[in-house]
Amino acid sequence: MDWYRHCQRKEAPTNLRTFTLDEVAQHNKPDDLWMILHGRVYDITEYVPYHPGGLSELMRAAGKDGTALFIEAHHFVNFDAMLEKHLLGVVSRTTPRSGETSLK
Repeated sequence: MDWYRHCQRKEAPTNLRTFTLDEVAQHNKPDDLWMILHGRVYDITEYVPYHPGGLSELMRAAGKDGTALFIEAHHFVNFDAMLEKHLLGVVSRTTPRSGETSLK
C-alpha cells in the first residue's frame, strides 16, 4: 500500500515515446532502472525500495524485457495499474540491438 500512496503524489506521464532496445539497456543500474513489460517501457527506479523481492530480483530484468519473469512471479498482478505513472513509452521491436541483424 505504501507504493500506491507514493504513486498518488506523482503526475501521469504525458510525453510518451518509442525507445530502442539499446536505449532501454542503458538504464540497468539500481539508481536508474528501466524495464520492459509487454512492450511498454517503465522507469521502476522509484519502485526499488518497495519491491518485496528486493533489488536483486529487479536487477534480473534491469534494462531488459522482464515480461516472462514478471508473469512467472506475479501473474495475478495488474502491472498497468501498479506502474501507470512510471510509464515512459513503448519499445520498438523493429530496431535491432547493436551487433544484431534485422530479419527484414
